[in-house]
Amino acid sequence: ALLRGGGSQEQPAAKQRERKAEQSLRMYYHAKWLAERNYARASEWRYKEAARLAREAKRSVLAAHSLSRLGYFYIHWARFDEAREVLRESERLNTKANPLGPFLYGVLERRTAGADLERLRAAEVRILEAGQQPSEELEVQRLELVRQINFWRAAEASPARCVDGGDVAEVLVCLWSHLVGSLSRAAIV
Repeated sequence: ALLRGGGSQEQPAAKQRERKAEQSLRMYYHAKWLAERNYARASEWRYKEAARLAREAKRSVLAAHSLSRLGYFYIHWARFDEAREVLRESERLNTKANPLGPFLYGVLERRTAGADLERLRAAEVRILEAGQQPSEELEVQRLELVRQINFWRAAEASPARCVDGGDVAEVLVCLWSHLVGSLSRAAIV
């Protein structure tokens, strides 16, 4: 009798978590629909609510993905500080099944790294290690960034690699950088 009683008490809790997960998923899709139509405040609230419900339902992947998508739209709406904050939270919740969060955070960090080479390298590692992205647009962006990062890393080692650039501007900037670097090193000696 005790076992049955304990089992029946657990069943409603499991059902309750399942319902919260369903609510979270519905909230997520509604937020996405609103965000695609630029209803920023309404979608923002729904993404955060979807993440909260998913956490309560013990669905960290859904919570992380909700926050990653919110971060994506924050970037789209030029709200970079807020994007950085929710993307960090997204990563904290789940990184293995959430390639979007680390990728977008890497993109943001790469943009703002400036002359800080350590920060730039860390951002590039995030981008290089990010898995396939959830949309074709983001996957194309990721592949292009990976190509650029690999080009500049190879070109940094040797001016001969400058001709491997994807366009004339990359080749010229690369060759010019090597020329200026050589001249400045010669001037110091």
